Amino acid sequence: MTTKNEEAVLRAISAGARTWREVAAAAGLSHEGARQIAKRINVEKPAAVPAAKKKKKSSARGRTRRMRASIWDDRVIERFWLYVDREGPQVPGFPELGPCWVWLGPTDGAGYGSHTAFGSRRRSAHRYAWILSRGQPSLPVLDHLCHSLSRTCPGGTSCRHRRCVNPDHLEPVSSRENTARSGARRRRDRVVTCKRGHIWTEDTILYDVHGHRLCRACLERWEDVEIST
Repeated sequence: MTTKNEEAVLRAISAGARTWREVAAAAGLSHEGARQIAKRINVEKPAAVPAAKKKKKSSARGRTRRMRASIWDDRVIERFWLYVDREGPQVPGFPELGPCWVWLGPTDGAGYGSHTAFGSRRRSAHRYAWILSRGQPSLPVLDHLCHSLSRTCPGGTSCRHRRCVNPDHLEPVSSRENTARSGARRRRDRVVTCKRGHIWTEDTILYDVHGHRLCRACLERWEDVEIST
């Protein structure tokens, strides 16, 4: 025989109450009291109404990612080669390498070519040229052979070889090897240039009274120094 409270709980559930709070309010009981009575008479928990799913807002960053073009997009590739001059300077003494392919587009702070188009991610121009021609490089760094083999390039951010995107002038190397090559080049450059990058020639070399070699171009930068020839 059911009690008055049990009948009230059954009527509330039959009337469509979806939560224990609604059952308790309809039966005039406390929340915990309604649950205990329902448990005693083996009444299942009311089926809760599923909450309405909130529409996920599309962030500006997400929209940008969807709008980004793939690196294999024909528009991106075509736009890239429009900024490449394939009739650049030759590497002195190494005609078999062919001319440099000079990047005519924007450069980054280090002087390397920088490419982006149609929302694609910004990347180094010489690395993108290698990927288009030969796929992903096997090692993390692409060294410019045209720079390593040149004996006249002063280096630095003004180095014209940093804008070269010719795959034949690039070589995948490890970071350690790239650093070692840079150090070897600096040591070699000190033999053929002064510390400011001026090439030693018969016209630019002066000697002091102690026989030390001086650079005429460097001395001419100082207005208060008189050069006697």
